[in-house]
Amino acid sequence: MSPLSGGEALLLPEMTPPPSPTPLPSLTPQPLTVTSVRAFVPSEPWQGNCPHTFRVWAEITLSGEGSETLNYRWHRSDNFVGPEHSLQVGAGTYNVEGEWRVTGDGSYRIRIEILSPVAIFSEWSAFHEVDCR
Repeated sequence: MSPLSGGEALLLPEMTPPPSPTPLPSLTPQPLTVTSVRAFVPSEPWQGNCPHTFRVWAEITLSGEGSETLNYRWHRSDNFVGPEHSLQVGAGTYNVEGEWRVTGDGSYRIRIEILSPVAIFSEWSAFHEVDCR
């Protein structure tokens, strides 16, 4: 309180600080990146005549902004590395497929290598059992 003439006091309102400004969303585009990648083979064992061709596939999830070329290749458990493939992608989930022809009995699995926009490998898939007759 401040004394005034005549013994009166002047009451001043309490001052509160202004509210903090709300942060603005980032104006910097977030680059496209791979957030998940999984490789698959058929879960059921196969019995029959060989050679046997089976389908392999992968699920690739990306987040971020823009559009880029996704480059990938398959790695097989017999140490074969396939040729490079490419696909134009944006944010979202994509399924890519391939085939593997085997000539004999075995337990086969696969993984996929993403070369760009971010280098990453999937884990190995489960095994696909082949029993040639």
